[in-house]
Amino acid sequence: MDAMMEDASFDCLALQELHDGQEDLIDIISETAAYGKSIQVPCIAVVGDRSSGKSSVLEAITGLRFPVKDGIGTRFPVELHLCPNSHGEDATFNVRIQSHDSSKQEEFEVSKDSFDENDISAIIDAAERTILEGGASFSEDALIVNMRGPGVPHLSLVDIPGFYPSSQHDDQSTTDREIVDRLMERYMTKCLILAVVSAQYPAASQQVLSEVKRYDEHNTRTLGIITKPDLLTSGIKNENDFMCFVKNIDESAHSLAWGWHILRNRSSSEISDTNEQRDQKEESFFESSHWSNVLSRNLGAQSLRIKLNNILLDYAKRDVQNLSKVCREVITECKSRLTLLGEPRSTTSELRAHLEKLASRFHTLCLQAVDGSYGDAFFGGLFPEHETGWFEDNRIRKLQALLRDQNRAFVHVLSTKGSKRIILPKDSKTSQPKTGLPTFLQELVDRYDFEEPAKIAFKDIAAHLQLLLPAYQGRELPGTANDTLVVKLFREQSQPWEAIARRHIQIMLSMTEEFVKKLVYYITNPDLNTFSRIIAKIVEPFFEMKLAVLESKLQELLCHYKSGRLQVLDTEFRALLTLKRRKNGHTDQVQDLFGKGPGILTQESRREPGKADQPKAASGSEIDDLIDKSETYYEMSLRTFMDNVVILAIENCLIRDLPSIIATDKFKQMTDDEIEQLASEAPDIQEARQQQHIELRFTEECLQTCLKWKMKRE
Repeated sequence: MDAMMEDASFDCLALQELHDGQEDLIDIISETAAYGKSIQVPCIAVVGDRSSGKSSVLEAITGLRFPVKDGIGTRFPVELHLCPNSHGEDATFNVRIQSHDSSKQEEFEVSKDSFDENDISAIIDAAERTILEGGASFSEDALIVNMRGPGVPHLSLVDIPGFYPSSQHDDQSTTDREIVDRLMERYMTKCLILAVVSAQYPAASQQVLSEVKRYDEHNTRTLGIITKPDLLTSGIKNENDFMCFVKNIDESAHSLAWGWHILRNRSSSEISDTNEQRDQKEESFFESSHWSNVLSRNLGAQSLRIKLNNILLDYAKRDVQNLSKVCREVITECKSRLTLLGEPRSTTSELRAHLEKLASRFHTLCLQAVDGSYGDAFFGGLFPEHETGWFEDNRIRKLQALLRDQNRAFVHVLSTKGSKRIILPKDSKTSQPKTGLPTFLQELVDRYDFEEPAKIAFKDIAAHLQLLLPAYQGRELPGTANDTLVVKLFREQSQPWEAIARRHIQIMLSMTEEFVKKLVYYITNPDLNTFSRIIAKIVEPFFEMKLAVLESKLQELLCHYKSGRLQVLDTEFRALLTLKRRKNGHTDQVQDLFGKGPGILTQESRREPGKADQPKAASGSEIDDLIDKSETYYEMSLRTFMDNVVILAIENCLIRDLPSIIATDKFKQMTDDEIEQLASEAPDIQEARQQQHIELRFTEECLQTCLKWKMKRE
């Protein structure tokens, strides 16, 4: 339960000194808060070994009397949150216990009619009885004290239970040490640190120095405080150690960016002294002791408050600077989102203008993708921004590169799986070695799910053809095979072409459709309604139409090979046939019908005319020549067919038309109702634009507030 007291009176000179120079800080904090931004309130954690004088340090900073208990010290964290209020507002004060266990409810009441600097001690004592109920030595529950009033600085202070000196570790249970360690982890990792070291004990024996090093490795957010200088243990070494601290020359271990400061604690006889009397006695002590040669800015409570005030102002400037940076980033993001959202569109003319802008953007980027120019942000960077699916997405966006590789994969599949059977060379004793493919290309080849063609020996196919040859005799000269059988063998071998080419067309259609959808999403984002309508009304019908067009084109390209007459280029065919014959080892065993005239009777035939007229089985040379011709024509036709599929079908009938899928001419032909159905704004887009304008205006005003404050501080 919170304890609340209104109209509290804070008449504390120490707090006002901490507030000096911060008068306009409350204004910027309240103004930026109105814009949904915040400047971080500095938090200072006061740490030290037990009985090191932490409570006296807190008293010197705030002017509030924290309880002093020799040998016991703080046993739970005490958070003091100070906040100035606007002029004319009443001072307020409330206290609560915050349990580290969220399921635990704490009840704590404070009933007081007034508040002064002595009351904080009574409040902590009362809270202790609740927090440590049951006889616990330490607790992670925190006492939260909130004070708001005129002249109060923006600051949070935390008093943390002290470390046990290394010589007293045996007196502290493992549980107690674990509690203190967790509290240190909670506060010291994020707060500014006041490291309190007592001059009453040798510096080397105080654990706080090593603990601070753990949480502030480079000593950039720690201010060292030396307490009890009047109780300095005798010995030149101890005096030299602490003097080195103060002069900040102990570079090997304890040199701090903010240096060291010395405070004199109240003695037991001075408990009833006022804060002013305490400061006067402290000043007299430093003037008359061997500490007098230390710079005055490092001595006493008043100079400590001035030092802390400067540190707090530096942090405020840093926070304002960081907030200014955040504001600039938010402004850039808001403007970017507003650019994506586009201008408001409600009239038909605005809708048409919006669609024409989308069409122009689509045409430009699609043309770049087809040409292989990947400069726009749409095509992505060199390295992925996220891992999942990046490679596939990157490949689709860089369309021309993927088209080339997919065509290479098609050529490879058609070359290796395009024939119904693989006729092994006549004298082949080993299978042909497989051609290795790069990994990225193998993934594209795997999209064609076709079986490897069966392999057949040359002599076996020749034996089959030997049986068929008599049935295909025509008007050819004796001793030669009918070319009809050559064509029949070619058509039998080329049967897989159609299925492989159709699969390639399907892959290319799917790939380009996915690319177009990504591009449309990119240019319409975040307007998902317009995106989905363009896809449904324009993109999907386009690819459905192209499926029919490409199927028709494929049948056109196959028509000649399925039913047309044999057409060859004489010179190329002769050259390839000669190579084929040499490969099969029977170049000189057959007649070259392209190089010689009609058959010439041998001398033996002339001598025995009757024998020449007698029919006989076809020779092996005729069958070999038939196979060679069919294979040669297959190789020539395969190359042409592959080129035709890639160029005449895919390139001319699909890729060339991609940039014109979304064109301004199409929108000009649409009626007003069609335009409205296609591009009207969804309510969430209008709301998003309005929210972005509000955030942009607030952030720009917040940035101006920060800049004005910085100019006043400089």
